[in-house]
Amino acid sequence: MEETLKPTNKNTNRPKYLAKARFVLAFFSFILVGFSVGANAKAASLYFSPSSGSYKVGQQFSVGVYVGSADAAMNAAEGAISFPEDMLSVVSISKSGSIASLWAQEPSFSNSAGTVDFAGIVLNPGYTGGAGKILTVTFKAKAKGEASLNFSFASVLANDGLGSNIFSGAGTAVFTITVAAVSPTGAAPPATLPGGAIGNVPAAPAVSSPTHPDPEKWYNNKNPEFKWTMPSGITGVNVLADRNPLTDPGTKSDGLLSSYKYSDVDEGAWYFHVKLKNSAGWGAMAHFRFNIGTKPPTSFTITEIPRADQTEAVAKFNFNAKDSGSGIDHYEVVFDDETAPRIWKDDGTHIYAAPALPPGKHLLKAKVIDGVGNFLEASVEFNIAGLRAPVITEYSSSLKSGESLIVKGTTYPNIKVAIWLKKDLAEPREYEVRSDNNGNFAFVAPEKTKEGLYSVYAEVIGEAGGRSEPSETVKTLVAPGLIERISRSAINFLVVFIPLIVLLFLLVILIWYIWHRFSLLRKRVKKDAREAGDKLHKAIDEMTENMRVHVRSLQRIKNRRDLTIAENRILGQLKKNIERIEKLIEKEMGDIEKDVK
Repeated sequence: MEETLKPTNKNTNRPKYLAKARFVLAFFSFILVGFSVGANAKAASLYFSPSSGSYKVGQQFSVGVYVGSADAAMNAAEGAISFPEDMLSVVSISKSGSIASLWAQEPSFSNSAGTVDFAGIVLNPGYTGGAGKILTVTFKAKAKGEASLNFSFASVLANDGLGSNIFSGAGTAVFTITVAAVSPTGAAPPATLPGGAIGNVPAAPAVSSPTHPDPEKWYNNKNPEFKWTMPSGITGVNVLADRNPLTDPGTKSDGLLSSYKYSDVDEGAWYFHVKLKNSAGWGAMAHFRFNIGTKPPTSFTITEIPRADQTEAVAKFNFNAKDSGSGIDHYEVVFDDETAPRIWKDDGTHIYAAPALPPGKHLLKAKVIDGVGNFLEASVEFNIAGLRAPVITEYSSSLKSGESLIVKGTTYPNIKVAIWLKKDLAEPREYEVRSDNNGNFAFVAPEKTKEGLYSVYAEVIGEAGGRSEPSETVKTLVAPGLIERISRSAINFLVVFIPLIVLLFLLVILIWYIWHRFSLLRKRVKKDAREAGDKLHKAIDEMTENMRVHVRSLQRIKNRRDLTIAENRILGQLKKNIERIEKLIEKEMGDIEKDVK
C-alpha cells in the first residue's frame, strides 16, 4: 500500500519577526568572517548545476549554485549572477541544503535588472570539497532563445584567519528555451478533466518548493514545503503527497491554500499533488517530485588490492559502498596523520589509487558521502615493504678545496640510487645514479668542493617508486687550498695591520693637537701673568710711594721738632711696611717668572 501524506495544518501565516532575524543574522555573519581560522589557501571556483538544458516557455526549472574548494577550506562565498531578464525571471531562491549557515547578505534577486546576489558564511572549520551547495534559484522561461547565466562578480575566502581570496574562476550555464506546442487557432488547449470532460476549470498550478527545489536532487530535509499560484475565483484546493507520480488527490477541498508544509517525512522519493477548483469544477492536476535522504549510505568496505611487489609505493584499494537514497556523491580520504582530506569521485571502477608512500605501516581512513551530505566511515591498515638500504663503501674523510667529492657503494643490481648531498647547514640536494650489473654505484659531485663539512647518504628507489631506508651518513671535511690559505693570511694581516696603522696615526694627531693646545695655553698664561704682575707692581709702587710720602713728611716734622711718641711709632711702622712690601714683591715676581717659563 502506497504511503500518503495528507494536510494536517491549514495555518500558513508567516512570523512577523522574520525580517528582523535576517538582519541580526547578517550582522553576526559579518563578524564571524573576520574570525574564521583554517588551513592554507589554494584555489576555489563557483559553478552552476545543471549547466545546460532545454525548457519550454512558461516552464519552471531550478539551477544550483555550487562552490568547489577541494584543496583548501573556504568559509565565505559572495557573488552576483547575471541572467537575461527578457528570457528568464526568478520565481524563488532557496537556501535549503546550503553549506552556508549565516548570510552577510541574504540571497536576493531583481527580475528587472536580471541579477541574483548572495554572500554566505560557512562556520569553522569551513568547507572542503568539490560540490558545496550555496543556494538554488528557480527560474521561469519567458521567451525563446539561448539563455546564459554567468557571474559578473564573485569571491571565495579561505578559512585561514586572514580572509584570503582563493577564487580562481567561475563557470557559466546555457539553457535552450523553446516554444510550447499550441492548437491551430493559437490558443492553449483546454484542460482535460478525469473522465475526459473539458471546461473552463483551473489549469494545473505551477508548483515550486523552497526546501526541495530540484526534483532530480536529494535533500537532507524531512520538512518539505510547497507553493503554487492561486488564480482568482478559486473555491477549493486539494493536496496530497505519496509515492505515486500520477495520483489524483481527490475531490474533497483541504481549504484555500497557496502553500503547504509537511513535517518529519520518511526517506525516499515522493510526489506532491495539487489541483484547484472553481465554479466550473475541479481542474487539472500538478505533480511535483521531491526526494528526501537523511540516512547515511547503507554499507562501506575498503579492501586492499594485492600487489605482486610489496615494495611498490602506490597501493590500490577497492571501495565498495552502497546507498539506497540519493546515491554516492564522493569520497574523502586521509592517510595516517593527515588533516586535510583528499576528495575522490568514483569513475565507476571503484578502485582508488593511493599516492606514493614511504615504507612502513599506514592507515587509510575514508568517508563515503551521499548526495545530501550523509556519510559512512571505514578504514584499513596496509604496509609498504622497504627495500634494503644501500651501503657506502668508499669516500674521503678529508679533501682540499677544489678537489672532487667521490662516493662509492653497493646495492641491488641495475637499480636507481638517490644520493643526498648536504653542505654545512644547508638543505640537502638529491642526485640520482644507477647501479651496474654487480650492484656497484659511484657518485661524483657535479660541483667542485669548497671549504666546509659535506654529509652524504643514499637511498634505493624501486621500479614501483618505493624507497629504502637511508644508508649510514658519511662526512667529508674540506680544508682550504694553498692559494686560499695565502689569501686568507694576507687578508687576516691586512685586517689587523691596517686598523693598527690608522690607530697610531690618529694617536699622533691627538698628541700633536694636545701639545699645540697646551703651547697656546702656556703662552697665554705667560702673557696674562706678566700683565697681572705689571699691574700689581704698579699698584704696589703707588701704595709704597704714598707711604714714602708720609715718611718724608714725618721726617721733615722731626727736623723742626721732636716727634711725639705716636708719630715715632707711625714712622717706624711705615718704614717696616715699605721694607716688607718690597721683599714680598721681589719674591712673588720671582715665583711668577718660574711658573711661566
